[in-house]
Amino acid sequence: MLLSAVALMIAAAIVAFAFHQTHDWNAPPSARDTPNPVSANASSIGAGNAIYQQHCVKCHGETGDGNTRYSKWNTRPADLTDSKRMSKMTDGELFWKISEGKHPMPAFKDKLNGQERWQVVNHIRTFSMGAPRPRR
Repeated sequence: MLLSAVALMIAAAIVAFAFHQTHDWNAPPSARDTPNPVSANASSIGAGNAIYQQHCVKCHGETGDGNTRYSKWNTRPADLTDSKRMSKMTDGELFWKISEGKHPMPAFKDKLNGQERWQVVNHIRTFSMGAPRPRR
């Protein structure tokens, strides 16, 4: 009986973990409302590109479309060229997602400083240049 209960608890934990991994990844309101303190100019975008090449290109691809060998994963790398999706996401949300990560994407808050993460946000925005940045 005890073994059955433990097995049921483990199964429930696995289902909850899988559910969490396959559903929306929403930043908290405080993150959504955080303005980008780094100007999106040639310098910050270039610095963001260098960081992207080092840490992000392997999964998200050269053009940001996510069509890499990792696109076959259950959790596919985000398509950063999707103007409709990107236009709904604030810079603060992107910064939060880069900072916190969500399996299989690692968290970068301990790998990149704040300015570097904002520079990556500025670079990522170039993949969907037609997408307006939401104002909060």
